[in-house]
Amino acid sequence: MNYYPKSQVTTNLTSNGDLVIKKTNTPYFGKYYATSTGKYFKGPIPSPIEVELTLINNTPEIEIEEEDIKIDTRFGTILNYEYSTLTSLSPDSPLKLPPPPSSPQPTIVDIDNGEYQRYFAKKTNELIYIEISIETYLSFSNGDPKFATDLYEVISLLWSLGGNAEFINRKIVAIVEKNNKWYGFSKYKGFGFSSRYTQGGEFRLPNGSNYIGPYHIMSNGTLMTGVSHGGGGDIILTSISSTSPSMGSSGGGY
Repeated sequence: MNYYPKSQVTTNLTSNGDLVIKKTNTPYFGKYYATSTGKYFKGPIPSPIEVELTLINNTPEIEIEEEDIKIDTRFGTILNYEYSTLTSLSPDSPLKLPPPPSSPQPTIVDIDNGEYQRYFAKKTNELIYIEISIETYLSFSNGDPKFATDLYEVISLLWSLGGNAEFINRKIVAIVEKNNKWYGFSKYKGFGFSSRYTQGGEFRLPNGSNYIGPYHIMSNGTLMTGVSHGGGGDIILTSISSTSPSMGSSGGGY
């Protein structure tokens, strides 16, 4: 028999079936006592033979009817009603679409004109850029309700196809990047910019003029014009910070 100080036991309580015998789970009617630890035992006071009681579980099982489940239809079968509530949107509202990517190519007319229009989108809270079609650009510009126009920004820019195109296009992209705070836009791989390109102020040509354009480095360290060796140009460049041209044989380049 466990010893219980009087201060830690409440005696002579009555159960009207709200307690059950723990081992058999049968309802108990009669006197019981409770300890300060939250346990219940049969009998009005502590006794050598302790029969533990426990509270009956009166929590009913709740059956949820299918029609009671609130489904946000914009997310298929996902139970996302809370999202609709927090965003003050109806769960029956159609899911707004992101801009689909596209890679429009210049037409023969564009090539003859030496330029064409390109369109891009950026999510407002991410520095991720995608190229889009003119149709998507117009949909976002005009606030088409089927698109997530509140989550994306769109711009258009004129893309040069003529002589010195990379220099011109780099300038255009740099202006867009600065004015729109589209940080990293100039590194978008879809532009096809040369990995090595100088905006000027770094190298000079043999005639002493400032060089602007793509360049490559030979295995012996020689700087030359052009994206790669043999691709055209291959004119030796001199670093403006050096006092003499870089010299060397025309070994393999990269």
